[in-house]
Amino acid sequence: MLLLTVLGNDAARNDRRDVAGGFVRTTKTARFRLKRLGSELQRHRKDAGLTLRDVADRIGYASSKVSRQETGQAGIKPGELEKLLGLYGVAPESREDLRALLGEDQIREWWVRYEDVLTPSQFAFLAMENAASSILNYELTAVPGLLQTRDYARAINAASVRPLSAEQMEATVEVRLRRQRRLIDAPKLNLHVLLWEGALCVETGGRDVMRDQLQHLASMCAAPNVTLQIVPFAAGRSGALVSTFQIMRFPNERDHDQLFIESIKGTLATGFDREVTQCADLFSHASRAALDPGASLGLLTDRAKGL
Repeated sequence: MLLLTVLGNDAARNDRRDVAGGFVRTTKTARFRLKRLGSELQRHRKDAGLTLRDVADRIGYASSKVSRQETGQAGIKPGELEKLLGLYGVAPESREDLRALLGEDQIREWWVRYEDVLTPSQFAFLAMENAASSILNYELTAVPGLLQTRDYARAINAASVRPLSAEQMEATVEVRLRRQRRLIDAPKLNLHVLLWEGALCVETGGRDVMRDQLQHLASMCAAPNVTLQIVPFAAGRSGALVSTFQIMRFPNERDHDQLFIESIKGTLATGFDREVTQCADLFSHASRAALDPGASLGLLTDRAKGL
């Protein structure tokens, strides 16, 4: 049984689809960056042969604060960071990377313009997705947001139980479409999707919208950084997992993979290795039961022609 943190409980699946594609309870300054910075500082401290008490004595604040900073539970001011970098003797070429972790990259963080419709949790999810190098995505009932067409996304919003104005609904669609740039712009995101066949049978938005969506999926199969496999009904229990989930992986090996699982209580998130490994194994098992990419393309093409 997975031990995870419950994040959100109000129509979580629709909230996820409506806006950013996932939840994690954190601030919109992307706490995972702060944790990464703290982890790096802890490594440099140990390399310098210093204890928490040594650091506290030399820079003039409590060792508990140093500990909280290293675990991402306390913020770090620019001046404090410079003191630590000097104390630890961090090489100049490494300092810029650590400074970048401290500040938000406003150029890359395009989603700040949508602060009126995005929650802090959704800001955090987008920050993680923006930093990820690859995503494993198992979907049960709908096409994942990174592969949705505009009209399909609108239809998903229209079916939502979450009250949104027409302006807000259109803004959330724009967010979803803007996220898809990660599949095109360098560095390109590697996306591997396992999509349950049942999601292709639900005529979301009507026949025309669904036909266009299936044709879009078929076209995305040609992208070298996108792997799409349909899990057919014939796979039986071997491919039928109990919930939609995503595993985000990052280019720096010291960054823990992040797991998001949808449940009736909300979206669950964890970075613990055991839970991530369990779901990665489930993904691999379902992938073996799924159609290969070529056969998946054939199924998508046939279904689109049948609409």
